[in-house]
Amino acid sequence: MKPRSPNTAPSERIPVDDREEPLPYHAFVESAAVLEDYLDEEVVDRNGKLLGTLSCYWEDGDGQLVFCGIHMNNAEEVRVVPATDVQVSERQSWVRVNYPASVVRKAPAYDCDNELDAQFERTVFEHYGMTEAQPHDRLKYLSSQSPH
Repeated sequence: MKPRSPNTAPSERIPVDDREEPLPYHAFVESAAVLEDYLDEEVVDRNGKLLGTLSCYWEDGDGQLVFCGIHMNNAEEVRVVPATDVQVSERQSWVRVNYPASVVRKAPAYDCDNELDAQFERTVFEHYGMTEAQPHDRLKYLSSQSPH
């Protein structure tokens, strides 16, 4: 996987919006297949601030969503975000991640056409303050450029 050095305060990395229920008109995403319809759609942070578009995502061997790749507005790179508590909204036709824009902007960048390796996964987890998370063996990726 892909990461970068964390320059954000630890309290800012931890999602503050841990909900048991999704926001109104939203649904939590567990199965990665749900995101196929949202490739190239807008992605917002936990406060509803526009980040960019969903460029790709990575799933585990069971089809569970693990990471999202966000092509940031006004930038060339794709930032990687853990898929913890990701929600989709058919009404707004967007994907909502559970992290603030300030943290996502500094997240590790990665090429959507590559599988993530365990070292990169660890870097992403560290950036988001997820020290207990374990990397996966091999994650399958899907992008707006790959055949569906």
